[in-house]
Amino acid sequence: MIPNEIRLMRIVPVALLTAALVAGSALPAFATYKKVRDISVSCSFVQTCTLSSWQNKVQGLYALSIERAAGPETQPVLVLGAAELAPRSTVSISVDGRQVLDIPASSFKQNSEGGEYRYADQTDMAKLIDALKAGSRAEVRLQTKEGSLKADFSLAGFVGGLIFMDETQGRVGTVDALQAKGDKPSAPAPEVTAIDSFDKIPEPIRAVFTGDDTVCGGVDADRFAAVGGFAAKIGDRTLLGLPCGVGGAYNQPYVFYQEQDGRVTPVALPVMGDKGPTTTATAWNIDWDQASRTLTAFFRGRGLGDCGVYNVWKAEEGDEDGITFVLMQSRSKGECDGNDGGGPANWPANWPLKK
Repeated sequence: MIPNEIRLMRIVPVALLTAALVAGSALPAFATYKKVRDISVSCSFVQTCTLSSWQNKVQGLYALSIERAAGPETQPVLVLGAAELAPRSTVSISVDGRQVLDIPASSFKQNSEGGEYRYADQTDMAKLIDALKAGSRAEVRLQTKEGSLKADFSLAGFVGGLIFMDETQGRVGTVDALQAKGDKPSAPAPEVTAIDSFDKIPEPIRAVFTGDDTVCGGVDADRFAAVGGFAAKIGDRTLLGLPCGVGGAYNQPYVFYQEQDGRVTPVALPVMGDKGPTTTATAWNIDWDQASRTLTAFFRGRGLGDCGVYNVWKAEEGDEDGITFVLMQSRSKGECDGNDGGGPANWPANWPLKK
């Protein structure tokens, strides 16, 4: 529920999503983040981790990243942040002056919104990661439609970043760790998993998200994967949080369902409206904590994050209604004055009411 004073605030169109992500907007939400010397590692609440080295000296080639999803049998993926690759060109990666890989541009999968190229050949990925572990500097050379680019990426902290990824995903001491290897079997599947493709949505409600004229439709596959949904085990039920519609550059709506024995039903969220307690079907820019079963949402009045609405719910499991949400906090700030007040968790409370 969006209060009246915030409802009319301007939301940046989705065309600016890529730039907003690079600049560090609220999309997507990150559960953990660590900087290890020149390497940054961000992990989502479904424990998909991305290790990145960034540079800003060469325009059009800004990030060299390794991404890996949680769970057994998942493999690392190379992700390049770059301008549009030229057809029939080659991406070359060397470490400390030694050539490691030459990859045809056609072998990369491009995000439809641009700015991201992914490569997943596991033989090449093993070779590349071994080289990056032992090196101090990686050089990437590629051809874009605007011309040739060459950029250096620092590897200081790369090994430490891999260890943090292994720790976050519960792989320390396991056979499939990237750095902290051991003899233990692969970590079990996590209790929270990503819903990053339409075919992972339960069939009874899939059409709600794939239709062009449905309430939550009109989203292409890459956008859906980028903003991401989740499935969380709560007792004998599964809570589903799914992106609903295109959203904007810094505001993405989500809706919620519960699934049990193939039956899928919507879950409402209690909120404080203008006239008192009510419910809504939508939460914005969410974060989920499986350990505490807590859902957090922050609707940004504008990209600066100095105004908006902040809600915190706890998921409870009942015998009759199944999963229900209890509103723990509701805070808002209607004045976009350039002062974020220490963050939305410190804004004036609409709930609980002051005694």
